[in-house]
This record gives sequence, structure tokens and C-alpha cells, in this order.
Amino acid sequence: MDSERGADSMVYSDECRRRFEAPAHAGPPGQGDTLRGTARGREGDTEVVLWLARDPRAAWFQAHGCPWTIAGADLAAELWTAGREKIEASDLAKGLGAPPEKMDVFLTIEDACRAALNAGGGNVPDGGSDVDQPD
Repeated sequence: MDSERGADSMVYSDECRRRFEAPAHAGPPGQGDTLRGTARGREGDTEVVLWLARDPRAAWFQAHGCPWTIAGADLAAELWTAGREKIEASDLAKGLGAPPEKMDVFLTIEDACRAALNAGGGNVPDGGSDVDQPD
């Protein structure tokens, strides 16, 4: 596997680098009904906002954090768009070839997904997440 050392001495997989350099699902959504979920990491250095649409099936994200955060949010959006109903941190980590010490990033993304899916039911997942729908 090709890899490159970043400024924080982390080795990034090719898949992480590819998604970080050109995320396909970055940015706020266009017009239409979306469910929005927000989650923040425990350390306060990661924040992810996901918008999920069911018809047509689409997803967008905004994220602040390391390259693994951007790449993981992009992968989560892609999985949703492809029909996956449940996005799990372990699937994101495996899909990107991430080291175990980055699991907290993927748990934050999973929380944002859960928050978006729970937006209609009023349930807020644990871990500092909030749920809201755009006006």
C-alpha cells in the first residue's frame, strides 16, 4: 500500500488520501428535504454534519478534523447513497484502512449518521451529538 506521512506523522492510506483530496459529497445540500445530524468528538477537535436525503437518495457532509475525518464522512455519504441504512464506525475504518487509534473519528461520524436518521423521532444519540432539521 502506498502511503504518505502527514504533518502529524500519521500514515494515510491511498483511499484516505484520495477521498481527502477530492471528496465527492462535501458541501451543504441543495434544495429538498434532508435529515441533518451533527456530532462532535470528545476532545472537541472533530465535528461532522451530515445531511441525508431519501428520495432521491443522496448525502452531503461538512467536517472539521484530520484527513481521516474528511475521508470517513465522504465514505459514509457514499455508503448511504448506495443504499446502506446503517453506517458503522468499524466499516468506515476498514474501508479506509485506518489505524485503531483513529476509531474515535469514525465513532463521531457514526453518531452524526445516527443523529440524522433519528431526526424525525426526537432521539439524540450519546456522545455530544445533536439533531436538527433545516427550516
